[in-house]
Amino acid sequence: MTWRSIIGVVAAVSALSMACGGRTTAATQKTPAAFDATKSDAKAVAAIDAMHKALGGADAWGKAKQISWEMKYTLKGEMKVWIKHAWDKWNGRHRFESVDMKSHKAALSANEPKLRKWSVAMHDLIDTGKRGYGEHAGKPIANDDVKRFVKTATKHWKSNHYQLAFHYKAKDPGVVLKHVGELKERDEICKGGCQTVKVTFADGVGEDTYYININNTTKMPDLVEKQAASGRLGFILSDWSTVGGMKFPGKLVNIGLKEEVFTISNVKVADPDDFLYVPRARY
Repeated sequence: MTWRSIIGVVAAVSALSMACGGRTTAATQKTPAAFDATKSDAKAVAAIDAMHKALGGADAWGKAKQISWEMKYTLKGEMKVWIKHAWDKWNGRHRFESVDMKSHKAALSANEPKLRKWSVAMHDLIDTGKRGYGEHAGKPIANDDVKRFVKTATKHWKSNHYQLAFHYKAKDPGVVLKHVGELKERDEICKGGCQTVKVTFADGVGEDTYYININNTTKMPDLVEKQAASGRLGFILSDWSTVGGMKFPGKLVNIGLKEEVFTISNVKVADPDDFLYVPRARY
């Protein structure tokens, strides 16, 4: 039997009561509000609605309580990053796991997976004042390092959950949509053309600008772009899979640098698992 400290049990009970309480919507922001369609143009909203229908429906996304997935980042055929996320979307919690790449290479060389050393962070995405928890290779990290590691985990979550599901978040509270034209067929994307929807955010919600290029025929997002100082950074979405009634991309390829690839795997949709977000005592 694995025993947990009193603190761990109290935290688990608290989390469990929160998960099973009266919540009816996901904890995505400190002050939740509905998407305001009056702030967006009707053609853009219609394009996003058609995309959501093709993806499995906005209702499925709204009801999803916990999503977990793995991501690998490769450049010129070499894996640079391997991380795992568990996102308790319903209660605003996050578990982040990152492999030490030196240990990964050692594991490959020796053909021994146990040599891989993982770092783990567990923290609250809504109440960011909470300290959170971190460990490396199964041992808690020093208190002084926890804040920095949780900051790293949050940074990865902000980027990676958009790569996984930005298309579903296109009607989040504070999002403003604008139809900005059509993208003609180019290489392997936008066959038959794409409708381009510009995504911005109300003050206090976000500062970035994105573009979703939605295929005229399939209604699927073929290309997602982010405005950068030097222009747009775009990624081709492909290798779609269906999980929990929703479609998620399995690969994102940099349209300007095809050797830069993000792969997404092991996507799972489930009820919140409290013990993913609560540290266990070691004896």
